Amino acid sequence: MTKQIIFFDTETTGNTENDFICQIAYKTKTGSFSGLYKPPMKIPPEVSAIHHITNKMVEDKPKFTQSKEYKKIKEM
Repeated sequence: MTKQIIFFDTETTGNTENDFICQIAYKTKTGSFSGLYKPPMKIPPEVSAIHHITNKMVEDKPKFTQSKEYKKIKEM
């Protein structure tokens, strides 16, 4: 089995264990991906000011754990 390097970047609703993913991106040797997700809580304005992801941008997106990418990303 060949090991690969994967670079992940996430944006969340805050910086505690009670916060949720609202964006995840990754890059591998063969490609990249970026997706937005609706967290189960509102993104606070002070957090949106940092990563520029708004509640309106994610209102029609699935939760990360219900997304089609979830299983693939967990396996990575």
